[in-house]
Amino acid sequence: MREVKHEKIKRCLLEVYQSLERYGYNPVNQLIGYLISGDPTYITAKERARYKIQEFDREDILAEIVDCFFKELDQHDYARGVCSEDTLFFLKQVI
Repeated sequence: MREVKHEKIKRCLLEVYQSLERYGYNPVNQLIGYLISGDPTYITAKERARYKIQEFDREDILAEIVDCFFKELDQHDYARGVCSEDTLFFLKQVI
């Protein structure tokens, strides 16, 4: 069940990102503005992007972003020696 929610959030973020980009917005800045403030007007209403992102709690969206970041870190940076195994263990416990 949890994996299904993660996949829905990922798909939503990708669709919203693409909509923002298509209509000339800076997707990263707009998503940050929305996630920090909760103000849905940071997200375009075109292509139902605003509606889509509001289907999820902002905390869940942030958790998914952080989780993806550390999965990527785990796969690449640890292999290159950028961070230690202890650091990765600690960070995963925080998430």
